[in-house]
This record gives sequence, C-alpha cells and structure tokens, in this order.
Amino acid sequence: MKPLPFLAAVLIITLQGCTPPTDRQKTGATAVLNLDRVANELGWSQQINEALQSKDKALGAQLQRMQSEFQTQIASKAKEFGEAPTEGQEKQLQQMMQQANQVYQRALASAQQDQQKHRLQLINAIRQAVRPIAIDVAKSKNCSVVLLMTDSVFYHDPATDITDEVITEAQTADLRPLEAPLEETTDKESAATSSGNTTAESDQATGTE
Repeated sequence: MKPLPFLAAVLIITLQGCTPPTDRQKTGATAVLNLDRVANELGWSQQINEALQSKDKALGAQLQRMQSEFQTQIASKAKEFGEAPTEGQEKQLQQMMQQANQVYQRALASAQQDQQKHRLQLINAIRQAVRPIAIDVAKSKNCSVVLLMTDSVFYHDPATDITDEVITEAQTADLRPLEAPLEETTDKESAATSSGNTTAESDQATGTE
C-alpha cells in the first residue's frame, strides 16, 4: 500500500530539559519520524481508507435518494398538470426543478465538507496517539526536536530516524487511535442524515407550494 500523503505534514515537537546530545546525534539533536510508515505498518492507513470509502458510499446513497425523491415529485406534478400544462403550470415545474437542484447542490457541498472533516479527524487521532510515544523515544536519544518526514526534509542521517522505535512502542502499547473517532463519526453521521432529510423535505415543500 502506498503511503498516505495526507499524514506527511511538518510537525516540530520541542522537548524541554533534555540531556546533552550523544556523539551519535550531535548534528542538531533532531529526530525524524516517518508517520506515513507508522500508519502503514500498524494498519491505520487501511483503516482510514476503508472508513472514508464507507462514509463516501453512505453519503452517495443519501444524495441518490434525495435526487430520486425530487424526480418523483416533479414527475408526479407534471402528470397532474397533464399533457398540455398552462404557462403558469410550466413555470411552476421550472421552479420546482430549480429548487430541487439548489437543495441537491447544498447537500452535495455539505457532504463533501463532512467527508473532509471526517478525514482530518482520523488523521489528527493518529497524530495525537503517536505524539507522546515519539516524544519519549526522542528523549531517550537526547533529541530536542522531532520532524515528520516530508519533501521539505532534504536530508537526514539515518541515525536520527526514530520510526522503527516508535512502531515498536506503539505495537507494545496496542494503540488503537481510530476506534473512538470512528464510533463518534458514525453517531454524528446518523444524526446528520436525519437532519439532512428533514431540511430537504422542507425545501421541497416550499418549492411546490
């Protein structure tokens, strides 16, 4: 599995009261952590991908239902008007279609924002879970700064890489940073779905009056 680029953001952790650097790490007392590899090795990257795909599928189904309801209502109104609608009736149908499109576009934008918020929530959960472990490993190596590996890190001495140690410590601690965010998001998604349906129905009623 390819590393997730969204985990690769520069993060500097400053440590206070560290002992002087050893001969092995006199060059800046800086440690480097590949958070993407941590997430991949511990299976978190796959969990994030699966969670996002599942949520995307659920949101897509919700939007599809909304669109289908709009089409059904418009078709029903068109049938009611008959094959030769008046000018006023044709105008009403146009207004219904415009209203339906506006509601759908708002729902689509909201779904996209919700998906992005969900993604950031999961990533932040990983960062917060790994942070104390990275700090402890860095302190044990007399480092005062931890950088996340990104393209902005032009070069680093392999001796400063603490990724393997962080992975080992995280496995020992049996970290499961994504379980709580996933459960919380599922609850919020259920509430949002109910709220979204109510809003759509209200807008539709307004458009057909």
